[in-house]
Amino acid sequence: MVTERVSQTLGQFNQREILARYISHITNPVFIAIPLALGVAWQDAPSWAEALRWGGLFLLLTDLGPMALLVVLARRGRVTSLKHARRRDRIKPLLISLACLSVTVTLYQWLDAPPLLCRLAWLQFVQAALMTVITPAWQISFHGAAAGALVTTSLLLYGTSTWPLLGLLPLVGWSQVEGGRHTAAQMAAGMLLAILLYGLGFSM
Repeated sequence: MVTERVSQTLGQFNQREILARYISHITNPVFIAIPLALGVAWQDAPSWAEALRWGGLFLLLTDLGPMALLVVLARRGRVTSLKHARRRDRIKPLLISLACLSVTVTLYQWLDAPPLLCRLAWLQFVQAALMTVITPAWQISFHGAAAGALVTTSLLLYGTSTWPLLGLLPLVGWSQVEGGRHTAAQMAAGMLLAILLYGLGFSM
C-alpha cells in the first residue's frame, strides 16, 4: 500500500516536471519576442507588409541573430549553454544581446523606423543592461521579464481585449519554479522589472 502511494506520488511529480519543462520551452524569451515585436510593429506600421518588414528585421537583429550566434559559440565551448547557465555564466550572452540591441537602436534611428519599434529597442536595451548588472549577484528570471514585457505591452497598445495574456504570468512563474530554475522571488523580480519598465516606456 505504501509502495503504491510512493509510486503514484513519484509519477505525479514526474508529470509535473515534464509539464513544467514543456511550458518553459514554449515560453522561452526567444519565442515570446516574436509576438512582442510583431505586435508593436503592427500597431505602428501602415500595413501588414510594413509591419512584417520592420518587425522581421527587428527580430533578426535582436532575437534570432544573437541566438544563432550563442548556439554556435556554445557548441565551440566559448559560452555556457543558457539552459545550464548560472549567474556569471549569463554575462557573455547578455553582453552579446546588449551589443545587438545597440546596433538595432542606432540602425532603426538612422532608417527612420516606426517610432514604437525604436522605443521597444531602447526598452529592451535598458532591460538587458539592468539584468546584466543584477545577474552576477542574483539570478533574476529572463523568462519572467519576457512574459512581463509581452503582457504589459499588449495591454497598453491593444487594450483590455488582450487581458487573457495575464494568464501567462502565473503559468511562466509556475513552470520556472517547478522546474527548479528560479525561486518565486526571482520570477517575481523579473516580471516586476519588465512591467515597470515597459509600463513607463509605452505610457509616455
